[in-house]
Amino acid sequence: MHAGPACAPAMNTPATGAFAVDACLAAVVEAIADPLLVIGTDYRILLSNRAAREVYGLVFDADGRAGQPCHLAIHGRPAPCHTYRTPPPGALPPGPEMLVQLPAGDLLPVCPLILRPDANACLRSTQRQRTRAGERLFEISAGPLRLADGSFAGIVEVARDVTTRAQAEGMIEYFAYHDQLTGLPNRLLLQERFAQALRRAELKGGGLAMLFIDIDRFKTINDPLGHAAGDALLREVVGRLREHAGESDTICRLGADEFLVLLADGAAGAGESARRLLRSLDAPFSIEGHVLHSSASIGVSLYPDDGDDFAGLLKAADIAMYSAKAAGRNAIRFFDAGMSAGSAERLRMQQLLREALARKELHLHYQPQFDLADTRLVGVEALLRWQSPELGAVPPDRFIPLAEDSGLIVPIGRWVLTEACRQAVAWQEEGLPPLVMAVNLSAIQFARSDVAGSVAEVLAETGLAPALLELELTESVLLQDDASVGAAICKIKALGVRLAIDDFGTGYSSLSYLKRFAAHRLKIDRSFVRDMVSDLEDATLVRAIIQMANALNMSTIAEGVEDGAQAAMLVREGCASAQGYLFGRPAPAAETGALLRRHASPALAQRSLPLLFIGQAEQAASD
Repeated sequence: MHAGPACAPAMNTPATGAFAVDACLAAVVEAIADPLLVIGTDYRILLSNRAAREVYGLVFDADGRAGQPCHLAIHGRPAPCHTYRTPPPGALPPGPEMLVQLPAGDLLPVCPLILRPDANACLRSTQRQRTRAGERLFEISAGPLRLADGSFAGIVEVARDVTTRAQAEGMIEYFAYHDQLTGLPNRLLLQERFAQALRRAELKGGGLAMLFIDIDRFKTINDPLGHAAGDALLREVVGRLREHAGESDTICRLGADEFLVLLADGAAGAGESARRLLRSLDAPFSIEGHVLHSSASIGVSLYPDDGDDFAGLLKAADIAMYSAKAAGRNAIRFFDAGMSAGSAERLRMQQLLREALARKELHLHYQPQFDLADTRLVGVEALLRWQSPELGAVPPDRFIPLAEDSGLIVPIGRWVLTEACRQAVAWQEEGLPPLVMAVNLSAIQFARSDVAGSVAEVLAETGLAPALLELELTESVLLQDDASVGAAICKIKALGVRLAIDDFGTGYSSLSYLKRFAAHRLKIDRSFVRDMVSDLEDATLVRAIIQMANALNMSTIAEGVEDGAQAAMLVREGCASAQGYLFGRPAPAAETGALLRRHASPALAQRSLPLLFIGQAEQAASD
């Protein structure tokens, strides 16, 4: 304990001349780990222990007192602290053993020296104090110091550094209201801000808007690349949302790949705000050496039209978001009452689809594929169909996106592959010529299952020759720029299985992935084939795809061929094969088997194949 320039058992004070300090007591005080100070009525530090001297860097003058008053040495203020702030009413109640608790984090603490000399009070507060290590937060306990005659000589103050604890408590409180990954407000904080915005809207008669944003096909990135890459993508998405959101907007991470945006300045600009946020995600993302393309589906609900509280607006925006997904993703939809029924139907359909596989409600139809050079039937494409006892015949464009979103496409896709290969072998066992069986694969299957392993197992189970299986991949699979996808494709090719790129030209078509994956065939999308006879731009695109495929030693097949004029143009441009209603609609296995038997006989095939387009092609060539 310091009593002057060196430790001493007694200390002089202006008020009393001297008071004795027992050597044993001095040793105890000196050993206390927390800073301890005795401060006189003139604000001078009369006594300190080692911890106080080390923490505050105290300097003492020749008479044993600190060279600076406490308010300057500890708080950096030229005048006593109590001159900066008047104690709140009732802070010093009468009576013995008073305990005064000041607000935590009080930047202008009430000075303990203003305690009445006749009171036996203890004051506790939390103060920021200046130390040798910088400003720190201390929990202060201070009580009056009285001499033997009972006179008030100052205070005894013990300070405990609670900076680390306060920081930890602050972090706990912060993460109670914020998302740990992105730092965005969480649902709890958004609800508080919504309540504030609602009160303002009610007072001013304004509106509010809530945007529900869901990142499209996030699982196709997160699953194959890993959670670290998925987290990095989410942080990049948040950066763009923050950059393009309004200053008064609140962005909240609801969970996984879902975000909410509260537009507190009214609903009038909700459409433009949603479009601005959607456009912000157009540019590709560079994540851990991968170039990733992402988009979002946004649902919008408005107060008071779509709900009068947080839960109501959230539910409406959620329903509208699913409507945007159903519209093809990368879209915005405003809530309307009819969507509620659609949401309930979606949930019911998902449950029925989950049961459909076990109930054997799913089956395959097969569409024939013809060689345009010699009109031979060279393959079939397996197409999934669902005949539900409750819903009837459900169109593929309704249940396949649902299967992908729910993950059901993985077991369903495995069943499709097995059934298609089994049927191809069954036709061969009937004595029919071998033909290529084309099966579609979803990006979700690559992301959430061992596709290459599944293909190898199915080939082994069914006995189908690998060269007679063609897997159709969409551009979204190839554009993932993911090592695991590339490895899976290489394994599939190593099995001897053929690869085709489906719907080529409708996405981010790239020569780089055509060269890298070296598929066997490009499939020209029906949207180009439909109008190519009358639309010069579509005709040019079809010609360019065929020429590019030929240059890369790839074959081409056109889908959606419905009339002779289309077939004639495809023959003229050099397309290798085609499928469509002109040649045959998708049909069950029994009907397709009958078609195969007809074409197994050249004489029967000559009569059954619509050859009108051949004459048209010859006529067009002579014109």
